[in-house]
Formats: sequence, C-alpha cells, structure tokens
Amino acid sequence: MPSLLEPLRRKLAGLSASSQPPSARAQFWRSLPLKSTATFFAAVFCLFASFAFIFNSPQSSAQSSANVALNVLVGGGTAAVFAFFGTRQMYKTLIVLAVVEFLILPNLLSHLESSRPSTATPIANPAVLHHQYVVNAWGAAISIIAGYLLILYFAATEGRRYLQVHSEMKLAADIHRALVPEISRRIGKFELYGASVPSGMVGGDVLDVIEHGDKWFSYVADVSGHGVPAGVLMAMVKAAARTRLSNQWRTTEFLQDLNGVIQPLLQPGTFVTFAYLCTDGDEKLEFSVAGHLPILHFHPPSAAAEEHSTSNLPLGIFPEQGFESSSLAIAPGDLLVILTDGLPETFDAQQRELGMEEMKKIVGAVCAQPLKNIFEHARSAAQRFGIQADDQTMLLIRRLAD
Repeated sequence: MPSLLEPLRRKLAGLSASSQPPSARAQFWRSLPLKSTATFFAAVFCLFASFAFIFNSPQSSAQSSANVALNVLVGGGTAAVFAFFGTRQMYKTLIVLAVVEFLILPNLLSHLESSRPSTATPIANPAVLHHQYVVNAWGAAISIIAGYLLILYFAATEGRRYLQVHSEMKLAADIHRALVPEISRRIGKFELYGASVPSGMVGGDVLDVIEHGDKWFSYVADVSGHGVPAGVLMAMVKAAARTRLSNQWRTTEFLQDLNGVIQPLLQPGTFVTFAYLCTDGDEKLEFSVAGHLPILHFHPPSAAAEEHSTSNLPLGIFPEQGFESSSLAIAPGDLLVILTDGLPETFDAQQRELGMEEMKKIVGAVCAQPLKNIFEHARSAAQRFGIQADDQTMLLIRRLAD
C-alpha cells in the first residue's frame, strides 16, 4: 500500500528544494568575517586603482590632484563593486553594471567632455612633466604592492581559519562514523545489514539495531537538512532512542516518547522522518513509518516489492502527536528494506529522477544475494545514474530459513 504521507513528504521535499542555500562558493564569501571581507575588497581596490596611475602617465597635460584622486576612486571602487556581486554570484546585477560601465558611462562622459571647453593645459616644462610621471609611477607601484600585501594577509588569515574549520569538520566526521557504523548482525532467525554514506563530511541519516535478549529493534531516521546541524540532531535522535529502549523496552508509544524528547530541540521547519521494524522474538514484526519512505517487502524469487507504511506525520511537527503502528508476517527468505530518499531522489544531468519504482527494480533484481551486495549494488546504480546530493542509507532485514 503506497504511503498515505507521500504527498506531504513530496511537498516538504519541494519546499526544501525551493529554498536551497547558495552554492558553496557563494556561501564561502558570505560566511567570511567582516575583517577578512574588508581586507579582500581593499586588495581588489588597490590593485585596480593602480590602473588610474598607469593610464595617467602617458598624458602630457597637467592633471590636478582632485582629478587623479577621482580616477583612483572610480577605478578601484568599480572593481570592488564588480567583485562584490561576482563573489555572491549575482550575475544579473553584474550584467547591468557591465552595460552601464562599458556602454552607457563612456558615451555619457564623452558627451559631457565635448560639451564643455577643454581645460587641459599641456606641460611645457620637462621637469614638471618628469615629476608627474614619477608621481604616477610611485602611485601605481604603491597601489600594486598594497594590494599584493593585502591578498597575502587575506590568504594567511583565511588559511588559518580554514585549517581550524577543517580540523573541526574532520573530528565531526569521525564522530559521525562512530555513531553510524556499518551494521552486520545475525539475531535468531534474522540477519540484518545497514550502512549509511553521507553526502558530505557529516550526515543527517542514522540507522541502528538494538538487541534485548532474543528481541531486537531496528530503525532508520532522516533529519531534514544537511551538514553539522543535521548531524548534531542525528546524534540526539540516536541517543534518545537508545535511552528510551534501555529504560523501557515496550515499543508502545515509542514514537510519542521520542517526539516529546526531540521536538523542543528542533528549529522551526526542521523535522525527522522515522521508520522502524522490531520483534519480540517471534516471526511477526511490528513496524511504524513516520513521514518516511515506505518499507519495501520482497518475496524471492519474485522481484516485485510490496510496500508497508503507516499514516504518521514526521517527528517534530507538533509537540504532542499520536503515532500508529502495524504488523507484518515475514516468510523464510523474505527481504525487508528501509532506505532514505538520498537513493531514489538521485538526479541525472537532465534533472531526471531515478525514482522509487526504479529503485525497487534495482533491489529486486538482486534481492536473493547477500545483504551487503544488495546495498552496494543499489548504491552503485544510483551513482551511475547521477551525483549523490543527499545522504544514502539502507537497512536490510532477511528472514533466514528454518
């Protein structure tokens, strides 16, 4: 049965896609401290201001200090403005500025110059002309040297900041790998395998298998968003789930209790999709799906997949919300799959989506193989189709033959 929450999940995904953050390059420039930003644009100003002195040098007419200063301000300031909009990838504004700078402004200045009498006075004294050349040469040299030194200072400052951030991100990635390790286990009549591959250094997907004697509880959760914030929430979800089950194994009201813990910690617009499968030691499994992709049920040798879901909202939508669960029977050889949308929502160069139906065919074609092979086959197929843009997680559970 298709998930009753599929339209909601698609809508949430659409809202998230429509409000995608700027590209990594634009994010870098916007995240710079004010001091580094000022240093960079000062360097651009100085480097391009040198052209004002260079272009003034061949002129044999007298140049007033005010006119030279104006040329320096216009040359350096224009370059800084172009750099500002360019680093923020505001290309439409750049096109408008380029039209004004190279087409409209020169014609306007030419018209103004032709409409008034020339005030340029040729310099007859060679010593005065030499002095003007020297002043322009020194002005250009000082501007270039100042720009170069500012660029070096900017690179050194941001280099230190990058190394610090990189070290912290590497530590966060190590913590993420420790929190979401590869799972390969056999518990009673079931074998379980799970793996998660983040799209960046830190991911927001989490999967876990918790044993309690002959009982086990397995789940996959997907925190909305990416990066460190999603990774921190992922760790909270795993800690809260393990704490709840260690204190009270009873799965009744598990999702209500988990929602009560994490909902106050979520930022507005943030939510967690969740899907679990568990057993009390018998052959019937309890499951619940909260805004997550449906659980896929394969009955080899058939490659067709049955979908199991429940009409629950994701965690974190409301402070108090109810959740329903259901049960399913699994025969020897059957395969159950919980995955996150990072696999089916892979896009190719033409922005075509791989899709859930195609993912079911990919998994179904190898559903009798070892569980790790199934995951690697599915992920390889997604990688061949398009670039990974989201965390890719899969939990597989197979009922062993009696």
